[in-house]
Parts: sequence; C-alpha cells; structure tokens
Amino acid sequence: MISLDPLAAAGINTEPSLLGTGEDLGKDEFLQLLVAQLRYQDPLNPMEAQEFASQLAEFSGLEQQIKTNDLLEAQVNSQADLIQGLQAGSALNAIGHTVLALGNTIEVAGEGADQLTFELAAEASDVTVRFTDENGNVVHTMDVGALSAGRQQLDLQGLDTGTYTVEVEAVGAEGPVTATTYTSGRVEGVRWGPDGLVFVIGGREVSFASVLEITS
Repeated sequence: MISLDPLAAAGINTEPSLLGTGEDLGKDEFLQLLVAQLRYQDPLNPMEAQEFASQLAEFSGLEQQIKTNDLLEAQVNSQADLIQGLQAGSALNAIGHTVLALGNTIEVAGEGADQLTFELAAEASDVTVRFTDENGNVVHTMDVGALSAGRQQLDLQGLDTGTYTVEVEAVGAEGPVTATTYTSGRVEGVRWGPDGLVFVIGGREVSFASVLEITS
C-alpha cells in the first residue's frame, strides 16, 4: 500500500524553516490538509462523518480565533496611537514650565536658587550626598546628618555652575535606607527619543514617562 503524506499531497511545504517544531498551521494550510485528506482517503475506509465534522469545527474555531486576534491587535494599536497623541499634547503644553522627574543628574545655574530633591524610604540617622562631575570625579560632598522619611530638598549654594551626577547615601537604625533622586528644570523643548517622548531640559533629555510633576 502506498502511504501518502497529507501535507505533501496538499502542496504544503514541510521544510523545518517553514513549519518548525511546535509551530501551528495557519487556517489556509489547515483547509488544504483537510481537502487532501478527503481527496486521498482510502475509498474502502472513508473518513467517518463524526471525524469530518470534528475537523470542520476545529477549522471554524481556528478561523474565529484568528479574526479575534486581528481585532484585538487593531484595538491595541488604536489605543496606543491615542495615548501617544495625548502624551504629545501634554508634552507640548509643558514647554516653559518646570518639571520634576526621576533621575540622578542635576543642572546647577549658580543663581542661588538651585536645589536638590530626593526621597528617603525611611528615617535616616546619617545622610551623605556626593556630586560627581562629567569626568566621573567627586567634586563636592555634603554631610547632611539625620533626616526623616519622605521627600527632602537641599540648597546647593557653593557648587560651581555645571552638570552633576548625584549619589545619596543614607543609613538608618536597621541599615541602609533607599534614597530616590530627582532631576528638575525648565522644559526647553520636546522631541521623540528611541524610547518615546523626551523633554529637553538644560540640553539634557528627560523621559516623559519619568516626569512626576509639572509646575509653572
């Protein structure tokens, strides 16, 4: 007896590159396979009606699932476009305003009003703040002492104008305390970066997603 491969009989390429291990057949391939089974079935042992109905039901379910997936994908894309448009509108309205965002880079203008904002997860008995220049050198250290939990602001008088990377080291009664640093500045422009919208602040890029507050 000659054994026929239903996939080959249906003209479906079974090369590993097209149908790798564990991959599912698409609806077109499934229908071709079903037709091939009917065409090349043994006339002395034809496919039972129950089995044929089961395969038709499976094909119908597969087609419905594909349509549902396409609809969901279209809805997701539509929502993403809407969110992107809303973000762009909000970002443009922020130009000229001051934002507070997550980050460890600050810009010191040297006008006497520069501040560093950070937040402590718990009360700390000893807080040290280090400022590193663009060459990676620690150029200034502030021994702040004890601080309560929550958001803190420190005046930066005495620091030369420039851009600094900030590191806050805090220790409490039970050991190290997590400190979250923030960056702030006036929004000069908005543009698209590799990961989405960014604000331009003092020549630096700040991710729109990292912004916590926008003030006048």
